[in-house]
Amino acid sequence: MKSYFFVKFFSIFLLPLGFFLTGCSEDQSAAQEGKLPQIVMGTSADMPPFEFYEASEIVGYDIDIARAVAKELGLTLQVRDMDFSALIPSLQSGRVAFVMASMTPTPDREKVIDFSEPYLVLPLAAVTLEHKTVKSEKGLAGKKVGVQLGSTHEQFAREVATRDKTVKVHSLNKLAELIQELISGRIDVVIMETKPAKAFQEVNPQLKVSALADHTVSFAIAFPKGSPWREKFNKSIKKLNVSGTLDEIKAKWFSDYKDKLRG
Repeated sequence: MKSYFFVKFFSIFLLPLGFFLTGCSEDQSAAQEGKLPQIVMGTSADMPPFEFYEASEIVGYDIDIARAVAKELGLTLQVRDMDFSALIPSLQSGRVAFVMASMTPTPDREKVIDFSEPYLVLPLAAVTLEHKTVKSEKGLAGKKVGVQLGSTHEQFAREVATRDKTVKVHSLNKLAELIQELISGRIDVVIMETKPAKAFQEVNPQLKVSALADHTVSFAIAFPKGSPWREKFNKSIKKLNVSGTLDEIKAKWFSDYKDKLRG
């Protein structure tokens, strides 16, 4: 599988064996030309400060970590943007070698893909209009709850809805779309991580962000089942943590998002 992800110039419809053999030749050619082999990452660039567009470029916390890991492993990084719900199928089909998109490991996901060790743990947040604060799961009663399609937040909200039939779940592909639905009054609350919630609040002061008691979320890198990259990435992240690189990246993105979001 390793050589497959380094292939640059061949159709994705080739047979897996063809990928492997051609990829070896491609890697050798690249090495002879002094070029680094390429690895493809999938993301959903709509969650600042983790991954989002700044002009025409995808930037963010996850992107910087991915680039640091790729550099440490002697690779060049190609980033492909897609809907969050398309990320796991893209891993399974081989369109990407790994995914970084603020993705949380869950038992269902771990049945079909592998995860690295978590690289970040954050509290879960409820985003509302300023006069409608939600601070706990009980506060979701009677509310129309917006969540990103295919996310663990959607799973969380639907689990709450099974316990409380007054909770209605509204799923969309993009967080920005959910925020607009909230501002327009078509939904009552959006569930997401605290960091992107704060980032949206910076450019929409009418929003209120509250941590949900006893609910946290962890982020990890996703790989196809059995991928050799998982262990290599785990070792690389440990090195980057010891060197202080991860702290530098965190300080860069988790201090002030306002200017970055406005571009």
